Amino acid sequence: MKTAHLLSVTLLFSASCFAADRILSPGDDLAEAAHMARSGDTISLKGGTYSNAVILEGIKGPLSIRAAEGEQPVFDGTIPLPVSSGWKKGADGIWSVQLSQDIWQLFDGREMLQTARWPDCFIGDEHFWNQKASYRKMTSDSSFGTVIDERPLSGVNEQGKHEQDEGSLSQGSTIPDDVNTVSLAETGVSMKGAVAILNIGSWMTWAQVIDSHDAGSNRFTYRTDFSNQGEPAHWDKGIQRTAQDPSMIKKNYELGQAHYMIEGLPCLNQPGEYWYEKATKTLFMIPPAGKKPAQMNLCGKVLSYVLELNNCSNITFDGIGFFGATFKGQDCKNITIKNARFDYPAWSRRMLGELGRVPATVFAGRAKNKEPTENRLINCVFHTFDGTALRLENEIGDVLENILVHDADYSCIGRALTFDFERSSAIHLRRFTIYNTGSGQCVKASDYGRVAYGNFWNICAFQSDGTAIQVGEFDRLEYDHNWSHDHGKLSFRFDGGGGPPRKPSQNGTMHHNVGWNCGQMQIKGDKQLINNNTLWKMPGMCTLLWEKMNGFHLETIVVNNLAPRYMTRWWGKEPPFPGIKHDNLFEPDTGQYLRDPANWDFRPEKDSPLVDGGTLSDMDKFKYYSQPHFVGKSPDIGAYEYGDKAYWMPGFQYPHASTPVPPDDAVNVKPNADLMFLGGYEVKGHRVWVGTSRDNLKQVAELSDTNIFSPPALAAGTTYFWRVDAVAADGSVEQGAVWKYTVE
Repeated sequence: MKTAHLLSVTLLFSASCFAADRILSPGDDLAEAAHMARSGDTISLKGGTYSNAVILEGIKGPLSIRAAEGEQPVFDGTIPLPVSSGWKKGADGIWSVQLSQDIWQLFDGREMLQTARWPDCFIGDEHFWNQKASYRKMTSDSSFGTVIDERPLSGVNEQGKHEQDEGSLSQGSTIPDDVNTVSLAETGVSMKGAVAILNIGSWMTWAQVIDSHDAGSNRFTYRTDFSNQGEPAHWDKGIQRTAQDPSMIKKNYELGQAHYMIEGLPCLNQPGEYWYEKATKTLFMIPPAGKKPAQMNLCGKVLSYVLELNNCSNITFDGIGFFGATFKGQDCKNITIKNARFDYPAWSRRMLGELGRVPATVFAGRAKNKEPTENRLINCVFHTFDGTALRLENEIGDVLENILVHDADYSCIGRALTFDFERSSAIHLRRFTIYNTGSGQCVKASDYGRVAYGNFWNICAFQSDGTAIQVGEFDRLEYDHNWSHDHGKLSFRFDGGGGPPRKPSQNGTMHHNVGWNCGQMQIKGDKQLINNNTLWKMPGMCTLLWEKMNGFHLETIVVNNLAPRYMTRWWGKEPPFPGIKHDNLFEPDTGQYLRDPANWDFRPEKDSPLVDGGTLSDMDKFKYYSQPHFVGKSPDIGAYEYGDKAYWMPGFQYPHASTPVPPDDAVNVKPNADLMFLGGYEVKGHRVWVGTSRDNLKQVAELSDTNIFSPPALAAGTTYFWRVDAVAADGSVEQGAVWKYTVE
């Protein structure tokens, strides 16, 4: 009863008679306490699990809902499942039990179990985020509605290249000879009724029920009518249009870009796998090795959203975790969610028969409302989930800062994006890290936004097109101070806006970015400023001249860039660049001018032509010009300045120092190497410890305004150990990990 819940709420009035601190425990009614709160109040949550959905309607703050001091409250979207009775053990080690409520994800305590799937490759496996290990390939004889199975070829770039294939992998990925070797026929089971995840649209993937399949066959069929998946009518129309497009057919099947995997009860054959059958409300499971259901702490996901905010404003959530569910904000303003960890926040509902997109974390405004929403996510972690990390719909002026996302979106259904901002504007995403993702695009940026200090690697694994940062039609946008590396897709990209008669994308700035071991930097549109980027061990930079894709560049400015190659097309004859281009250095071996790029030191060598080799000339012709930071008489060529006091580093900041340069376990480090690192989050300084033994380190420096330590001369062949401790404003110390490197 609500009255009973309120009796357990303790009111602690502050010195001000207008504000109070209400303390809640798990089981108390947070929604009612929030609706009773007055402007300026605080609601503190004690540690524990808050399992009921919290729905807040029309609350206008300021209101703070926070973790009580030293406590860890968690909004939980799961419920306990029966473990002591009702279970039946069947053939092949499969246990089953009937449930009274639908679930669509299963946990043992706080550990996620695996949805039954084939090939047998699971999140957390060494090769999971490799399409050739985790998915199967469709032969060139496959077609829309029919799949013929074969194993992906290891170490081969199967996508090929042709005029319209702009998302080709820059390098072929490899898998061990003993991984993903079992053919569909060799599984020996019929997959009829299971769900096929079909990457048959390059950057688009859909799910569909397998209509027919015989055990022992490498061929199956699936329904080609996608209109019953709970999506708008254009969903099915888009699939049909893609399926019938001759160029897409060529890309998908003839060039080997079509891949698939299967989920469902027929795939259940490995310890730790499960499947829920909605029709009979039966959970099927093979327990992890050495366990029985009665020995497990089983919980099932029953909520997509454990926190819903409708027409709310000026509310801050601080230090509250999310488990097995996430939040949704509709028509909200000035909502701040900070210091939050989202464990398994989203999961598909395919086992309930819902084959459309995965319910995502979302802020959604009204399309006709042009007022700023200014919602914020600060210092948050999202990990191990299916679908999009965050979708912003019709939002204006939102800020995402210090965000970590990893192990995200293995099925890539629909608009497969890690961050989706396309229908929003003036979104600022800064200081973030994204790795281990399946979707073809990590960030879909928007007008008047900024994407800065992002670190991308091992991304876009399960679709055949993609890039770290993508944007459609836009007018003004900025990418700066990002690293994109060690993946097979484009490093950075400005799209053209869809082609004539639509106007080209314009007024974008792409500066001080670094790309290596990945695909080209690709720029379409016109009136762009491309300056001070560093590219190494990758194809190079392309300002695409192709009217079909709105590549004009009549007024684009390209200056101060370092890249292995410059292109106006990457196929056939290259037309001359019509815009402004000078003071760049385009040579195959860009690494010769850098201090130690193999160990992530991209600063110019002392006597290289990069130092003061750039210019400010013509940059002021760009509509939104802002003079770049530089050291010396003029800018250096590339993303870093020789002699700079600090080494800019992108990425999510942990409480401790991270991202060591040289990287941990690096070999062939140069004798004049500096030690550099990404500092801890919101700390006042760092202490550097160095030694030749892991257990015998000595403090050698205390740094407050730099992240560079220059050690004495390093001895050839010697292995050194080092550590960086982060010092908070209150004097507390977050000890770092011990790293090591070996001098060449």
